[in-house]
Amino acid sequence: MQQASTTRGVGRGFPDGAGQTPLFWLDVVDPTDSEITALAQIFGLHSLTTEELLQISEQTLAQDSFKTFRHYDIICYRTSSAATTSTAASLPGYGRAGSTESPVAFYAIVLDEGVITLHNGNVAHVRNTIGRLRMDEEVVRLTPFYIAYLLLEDITDTLVPTTRLLEMEVDTIDEIVLILTRAEHDDVLKRIGTERRHALWLVRLLHGKAEVLRALERHGRQETRDGAGPDVGRSLADVHDRLVSLTASVHHCERILARAHGNYLARINLELTHASNTTNQLATQMTVLAGLFLPLNLIAGIFGMNVKVPGRDRDDLRDFALIVGSMGLFVVLTLAFCRWRRII
Repeated sequence: MQQASTTRGVGRGFPDGAGQTPLFWLDVVDPTDSEITALAQIFGLHSLTTEELLQISEQTLAQDSFKTFRHYDIICYRTSSAATTSTAASLPGYGRAGSTESPVAFYAIVLDEGVITLHNGNVAHVRNTIGRLRMDEEVVRLTPFYIAYLLLEDITDTLVPTTRLLEMEVDTIDEIVLILTRAEHDDVLKRIGTERRHALWLVRLLHGKAEVLRALERHGRQETRDGAGPDVGRSLADVHDRLVSLTASVHHCERILARAHGNYLARINLELTHASNTTNQLATQMTVLAGLFLPLNLIAGIFGMNVKVPGRDRDDLRDFALIVGSMGLFVVLTLAFCRWRRII
């Protein structure tokens, strides 16, 4: 192996009736093309497997899958990029569900005598599984398939906190979307969009995992019937149920977010309608006022010109009072009519 790639080998033994059988685990981090080709030649991997592993750096091409060949099985089980310690520190929102990074492809090749894992970045699943193996090696007969089961269980368990965090954030959004103030509109809309992106990211990550676990469950039950190891099939059934529950929770969060988004848009529509009605009412009031002052300005303008004003030859203000009173009466009658017709 080249020094550019970090490898880790783990060896264990267990009795099988014929003595101690060696069991190895080879973990290859950031494999290069030459390393993958060398592994294929050493362990006799099929050309299709080699071709798939050569695309391990292309994260968008990886899909969760389980394939069986003549002397080995290959599992692709994608994990979250937040579990990759080499890139987690640089990710925005590390530890948060819905990272914009692509899922990390985690490959496990299960041979008769050991396991080979290949992935990019130093993932925590390997370290966690080694700890489990050290606890289980005294009570459980370790097999390559059992190691693969522990890896898949740990990957599935890492999705639980992110899903729970998504659920709590979605519940908060669902509660505040109907009581928010105008100053909070932008913040709530941003939170809804962010959580919908998180939910879609989790759906993408969870897609295909249930089918892989079902296939592995059948394979594990067959191995148990053959007496080759512990009852991994039953344990995988528990992992499958956990995964189905997580998938249902994410889809439920999607529906709540869609409803919250609809409620948010309805709230905005109501506020826009209210603002439009207020503007129309104000425009109506301005129109009524303009209609009131137009004849008053006309009369005042006429009497302000060089025309004969009624009562100019009299010493009292009778005619002036009649004119002003008529103008006031016109204003009162016009306002009463508008109030009666609910114009203002």
